[in-house]
Amino acid sequence: MGVAWDHGSLDVNRGITFYIQVEGRLRSGVLNAVHQAIEDWEARIRDLQNRHMEAYDGAYDSFGFVEISDASADITFIIKKNTGKTALGETVLSWSDGVIISAEITMATQNVRGRSLDLADVRNIAAHEVGHALGLGHSDNPDDLMYASYDFIETGTLNSPSQCDLEAIYTIYGTNGFLAYEKVTISYTPCT
Repeated sequence: MGVAWDHGSLDVNRGITFYIQVEGRLRSGVLNAVHQAIEDWEARIRDLQNRHMEAYDGAYDSFGFVEISDASADITFIIKKNTGKTALGETVLSWSDGVIISAEITMATQNVRGRSLDLADVRNIAAHEVGHALGLGHSDNPDDLMYASYDFIETGTLNSPSQCDLEAIYTIYGTNGFLAYEKVTISYTPCT
């Protein structure tokens, strides 16, 4: 996408904050599916940081999302039955000079025909949209979480950020992830 969170603007102790706004009633498990998508990104990014920090004294678990109870969050999720569009999820970034200021993710819990999505599909859509909120665009590889379209043929299958998705995060943020910026030199081989 060409934009990223500013390394220096995010409070290391606070993490990236998120807020979930629910419109209407949700069936059981939807919020849990969204939380699982966030936790999956968090775990995969921590693992990425730890693998690239081998040369330093110990790994660190600095990256994290923190849920707060108001809309002042870095990322706001709006969850409703449908988005009013054919897309099941949409992320709108507010940014200036290539730096993300905030992200708003709108997600549907039903398809365009009004049928409830499988909870695995809700989780996959949430994870895909979190990728956009982190600054990732669409991938051309159908095996990547950030692939541009969603395959409902394999409904109910959980998808996680792929190695290419993680390498894109690494390209944007380096090993210092969302910590205050410091110069770190690491060799990088782009995924093909």
